[in-house]
Amino acid sequence: MDLTKEWGFSVWFPNHLSIRRLKYATVGGEDALLHYVLQNKTKLVVDMKRNSVASTTGLSRRIRWGTGQNQPEWNAKYRCYDLDAGTLHKAKDENDAGRRVNCPTINTDSFWSMPLRARRFLKEVAKLGKRMLDQYHGPKAMRDQERNRIFSHCLCKELGWWKTHAPFEYYDIQIMSSGVRLHRHMDYKNDSRDGYDQTVVYSFFSHLVEC
Repeated sequence: MDLTKEWGFSVWFPNHLSIRRLKYATVGGEDALLHYVLQNKTKLVVDMKRNSVASTTGLSRRIRWGTGQNQPEWNAKYRCYDLDAGTLHKAKDENDAGRRVNCPTINTDSFWSMPLRARRFLKEVAKLGKRMLDQYHGPKAMRDQERNRIFSHCLCKELGWWKTHAPFEYYDIQIMSSGVRLHRHMDYKNDSRDGYDQTVVYSFFSHLVEC
């Protein structure tokens, strides 16, 4: 069956040339990512007990970063991006001076807390994802250059990916046991623009032995 034609998605299996190249270029990346998320007990690892990914084995973890929903600049929980100046606001509190407007927010703390090997691995995954979209969807995928400049380019810059062609606005990592169902999620509000209704999922399986 042609999954691309019938259901609108494509699958690259581990023996695909691009996947093999990724494995070669980022040896140990999957292990570094898995070890970090499972061992990290700080607040940077969020939603450890989220109902939709709850696990009886206690393995469920979720971390994420990227461009988020609009927030007032003074909200200290977020970094609000000034679209005009191209800078991040880091207001301390509601009384901090600055513009009182709603701005898209960028959060990268959970990314920078990871080990270098894991960050390099995720960078290559993002580049691989864009190549997959280009192959199956052509030039129509993420073609809005103005949107890319405002959102994904700003995010790449904050991630240190200055020259990385990865026009994604949000990254979400979930680790769970094999018996837990991964619930479908679609951000319909943002997907109404043509060319931004695609996503890329990279998944891998690791066998953990409890000591």
